[in-house]
Amino acid sequence: MLTYQTFSSVATRVFLAASCAAAALVIVPDAHAEELLRIPTSAPVNGRAVVEAILKVPTGVKTEKPYPAVILLHSGGGWDVPLTGQYAKALNQAGFATLELRLFKSEDERVPAIGGYLQNLYDALRFLGSRPDIKPDRVSVAGFSHGGYLALTSATSWAYDRFGGGTGSKFAAHAPFYPVCYTYAATARARRANGDVPGNLLFRWTGVPVRIFAGGKDDYDDQDPKACEEFVSLIPERHRSLFSVVVYPDATHGWDQPSNSFFARVACKGRGCTNRNVANPAVTEQSVAELVKFVGENGR
Repeated sequence: MLTYQTFSSVATRVFLAASCAAAALVIVPDAHAEELLRIPTSAPVNGRAVVEAILKVPTGVKTEKPYPAVILLHSGGGWDVPLTGQYAKALNQAGFATLELRLFKSEDERVPAIGGYLQNLYDALRFLGSRPDIKPDRVSVAGFSHGGYLALTSATSWAYDRFGGGTGSKFAAHAPFYPVCYTYAATARARRANGDVPGNLLFRWTGVPVRIFAGGKDDYDDQDPKACEEFVSLIPERHRSLFSVVVYPDATHGWDQPSNSFFARVACKGRGCTNRNVANPAVTEQSVAELVKFVGENGR
């Protein structure tokens, strides 16, 4: 089972896994056509002024242009880790175009600062909005681990103003997966500015739905299943109703990736420990279905 917390109230609802699977739309084989793109960006990636991305558009499904779209952001292991494709497939079958950004191929290529990657993300949003086959106001974003951090932070007014220009299209919805929620709770409590990141970063949001997907046994959050709910409880009440959290009690960090273990300095709530990514196909099936349902309700 999974727990689903919506913060318009304090009630927690429990859904059977079967009900999540039932939320998925009808599967249509080979329901997309794909294209490798190079998107201009004002924050060069590894010395290049473009970001590569895989665009997939629905084919063979009953949907009309322009399409709603979802930008998918890979994890800190890089785009070479098989992850975003399974979500793209389900979203294409549900009538969404998908854009899988290739921010870096492996962890060795990743840079510490996230500002450049946030700029890449908002440049990709602008790019999609300029295409006649995409609905510019119906583009959502979903990200995983490092990508989840970007998907969540991009929902702040600071990120929108700084990287989105403050006047362009907003994302229709944000879906961060295992974004290491304890770090957000700590930031919300500290209220300290860090460089150009303001102290009130997590108190001003763009006003669109955000759903956090979390594992109850995530070593980054010290296996605290309440870590994401705790973070959301610190958000000002006027924004809190836009947030919801789905917790998969038996899932680790990276349940939808190949199994892997590694030491992470920021894991175990900053104490440092070995993080376990344990592949869980059953939970992955649920989370794929839940993402399709969430963007179907908020990003179509």
